[in-house]
Amino acid sequence: MLVHLACFYLSDRGVLQNEAVLPDFPIRQQQPLVIEVVRPNWWDDYGHKLVEYEAMGIAEYWIVDFCALGAIRHIGKPKQPNVTVCQLIEDEYQMQRFIAGQRLKSGIFPNLELSTDAIFQAAEL
Repeated sequence: MLVHLACFYLSDRGVLQNEAVLPDFPIRQQQPLVIEVVRPNWWDDYGHKLVEYEAMGIAEYWIVDFCALGAIRHIGKPKQPNVTVCQLIEDEYQMQRFIAGQRLKSGIFPNLELSTDAIFQAAEL
């Protein structure tokens, strides 16, 4: 399911919702999490959207790059599938990249039990 969504968020009631994210589509600022799955226009996810979500005050922004499409400066060398978790700290995103075999760390979900392997396996379906 994660692979087919461009963006999804946790609603106020704790229910997972999905929405299309268009350039002029207003995102609710009270949402704590946005997850983007990287597509061939990867520069939007690592650049434009990162800056926009940061300015909106989105507490956490995950960039799921299971095809390793992003530039080396964003995903490292050698290029490999990864999940970048951006946490808003003092109005600025602090980024941590997770590769295969690692467990994600989330500031808004401290008890999260999710590995990159589970995400990458779902992407293969």
